[in-house]
Amino acid sequence: MIDRRIRLRPKAAGANYVYGDFGDSSEPTLLSFLRPTNGLVWTVTPTITEQRSIQYETQSPIHTNSNYNNYKNTTNTVFTIQGEFYANTAAEAMYALACVHFIRSVSLMDFGRQAASANNPELAIAGAPPPILLLSGYGRYTYNDIPVILKSYNFTYPNDVSYIQVPLNSSDSTFNLSDMDSRKFFEQLRSTGYMNPQDEVWVPQKISVMLQLEEQPTSDYMTKTFNLNAFKRGELLRKGGFI
Repeated sequence: MIDRRIRLRPKAAGANYVYGDFGDSSEPTLLSFLRPTNGLVWTVTPTITEQRSIQYETQSPIHTNSNYNNYKNTTNTVFTIQGEFYANTAAEAMYALACVHFIRSVSLMDFGRQAASANNPELAIAGAPPPILLLSGYGRYTYNDIPVILKSYNFTYPNDVSYIQVPLNSSDSTFNLSDMDSRKFFEQLRSTGYMNPQDEVWVPQKISVMLQLEEQPTSDYMTKTFNLNAFKRGELLRKGGFI
């Protein structure tokens, strides 16, 4: 069965770098909770606005009754995605928290002396800009792994919902944390006396997320692969990577 949900994920080659882990359960991070769903997935259908501008330069001859527009270029497609993440269980709360942290993480460049001196270059690349992500959803003819960059984001933590308290310690958690696993983890921390305020987070039962993404094709793709006739026939949509 095809998963039609809206998904935002890193490219496969850069997944470890984006998630900050090694792709297995040896040293999981908060972002590792997104691996079972292959990236950030909106579990509730969001509202998506797709916008693109066609640029013209206007010529205005003197003493005429009209202007003349000369085509200049067509801009990249801009996507505005607005939706909610709901957390009714500890597992859902952890997933929502991971989604929020993912968005924050992919908005930053790799900067500073710590990145330059990192022992593992797979997880730290000094000077690397925010990653290019892949947007997919609703089938091959809608959004089929469109390369996008994050331009802005907005989170809303409402004051009229309950907040779920969950423990979080990445060294003790697993990638695919089910509700039962969450309860066992929570009870274990309590029984051992290990739980403390630093290992607890509060997540609202509903958090609103708005993202602005912009399509980011490569110059090589546009000069060597793009073909308007193939685009009209839907061939480029099936292959993915452009809209």
